[in-house]
Amino acid sequence: MIKHHHIRPNSICSIIYIPKSPIQPHEETHHQMGDSHVSSSPNPDPPYRIFGYGSLIWKPIPFGVVDRIPCYVDTHVRRFWQLSEDHRGTPAAPGRVVTLLPTPAYTATVASLPDTQPHAVTDHPSRYGIHPDLSRRRTYGVVYVIGAGWVDRVREYLGVREVNGYGVEKVSVTVVGGGGKEQMEAEVYIGGDQNPQYAPLLSLTHTAQHIHRACGPSGPNKEYLYSLREALRTLAALDDELDEGGEAGGHEDRYVEELYRLVKALDEKQEGGCATD
Repeated sequence: MIKHHHIRPNSICSIIYIPKSPIQPHEETHHQMGDSHVSSSPNPDPPYRIFGYGSLIWKPIPFGVVDRIPCYVDTHVRRFWQLSEDHRGTPAAPGRVVTLLPTPAYTATVASLPDTQPHAVTDHPSRYGIHPDLSRRRTYGVVYVIGAGWVDRVREYLGVREVNGYGVEKVSVTVVGGGGKEQMEAEVYIGGDQNPQYAPLLSLTHTAQHIHRACGPSGPNKEYLYSLREALRTLAALDDELDEGGEAGGHEDRYVEELYRLVKALDEKQEGGCATD
């Protein structure tokens, strides 16, 4: 039997808001993981699933959710390569948020960009260990299962929330704690390399400086990074496929961890500030 994790009060739910809008009697709103991955609606097939890998992890869809399942993809890499003019920045001073890149596209981009910043921490295989053995990489997130009566409304909501350069694709996700055997298909919003907000940047030093100074209507860009880092650490802790001795087996997101370290260092030095223009 596959073991499913239940969210504990001191875990990731502590950084998730639950909307206070009235709940209709027919709506199931677990907003957490349950023992079932499908709705008990009379017409649950085909289920509508959304994989969230950025702010959707800690700031969930506020209605229509019947289940929330920690999952990962091993086909894509998460990077702060998407500019944000609407949430964590402004058109004059955009912030940076995450997008997913298929592993071949990511490796090709890294190989094509010159390593021209010798004194910066860089996402480049020639000098820094961020470029990992991608065959073992797990990009954690959560899958939201949406009740049948809410699909259109949720799609409309996400169409507004993810409007700044993101398009809908489908991915195969693996359930955390399922021994790699429980998989499902889900839709995902990805800022691909042809969208106008796509901005690859190898220098983690410069990425951290950008995140540290950017602000937008949703708040400081660095708060997005801090919330993402906390959420990913919680998800990684749920993964029971660890090395003997409790090591993370390479599953921790070293890229996000390194950005967190760099931005925190800027906080301690009080370098720069929140800029909107």
